[in-house]
Amino acid sequence: MKCIQANKHNHISASYYLLLKDLLKKGGQSIADVRSPDYNAELFIPSAKAIRQEKMREKLENASIQQDDDANGQDNGVVQ
Repeated sequence: MKCIQANKHNHISASYYLLLKDLLKKGGQSIADVRSPDYNAELFIPSAKAIRQEKMREKLENASIQQDDDANGQDNGVVQ
């Protein structure tokens, strides 16, 4: 899913786009079809603010995990 959202292609995302194209050719509908009147870019393109919030949340989670390991006396494999 991340590759599709980031518009980076690998064998999975390429398959997704080919299946989507086939669905649209056969008359099917998709909310991912940019030509559709129901298309809403907000569903697919995260805002810069949302991206920053997600990155900050990941940093905080990683820092919290590392602190928990340090507090429990566990070796986290980091040589200092």
